[in-house]
Amino acid sequence: MALDAGASAVFTEELVSKRLCECKRVENSGIIQYIHKNDVMLTLKPEQQSKTILQLGTFDVESSVKCVSLIQEVCGIDINLGCGMWFSTKGEMGQALVDNRDKLEKIVKALVGLSKPISAKIRLQQTHEETLEFIQWLYSLGISIISLHGRHHKELYGVDCDWAE
Repeated sequence: MALDAGASAVFTEELVSKRLCECKRVENSGIIQYIHKNDVMLTLKPEQQSKTILQLGTFDVESSVKCVSLIQEVCGIDINLGCGMWFSTKGEMGQALVDNRDKLEKIVKALVGLSKPISAKIRLQQTHEETLEFIQWLYSLGISIISLHGRHHKELYGVDCDWAE
């Protein structure tokens, strides 16, 4: 829908690397699907492929690299570092990965060396200064683009975005 309205790029929903890297790639009339067991995790039509960024929920280098190597039909990879939902943080993904900078650095460095531009979606950190420092650190690792979600880690859907921050 967004592409039809003129968007230059769109993100997929967050897809978890552990399941995504186990997918089977199926192509039919130019339409590519990634299927995990009987679940279609991703469908890409030919006209979407050069404008779609894969949003990846990940917790490790191995599955992240495998996903990026498997899915070549997207124009970029976005690491979701903003999800604060329990299932994400319990799986050491999203905001939980932000709290483990050593692991995050290994994942980012492994992905930056591959064929696609890497971006990251983050949330506001505790202070304005911490947010800026985190963004600068991500850029120093080779991240190309940062998407900043206007809420803090613990603020889920019931809290408005902090537009002033």
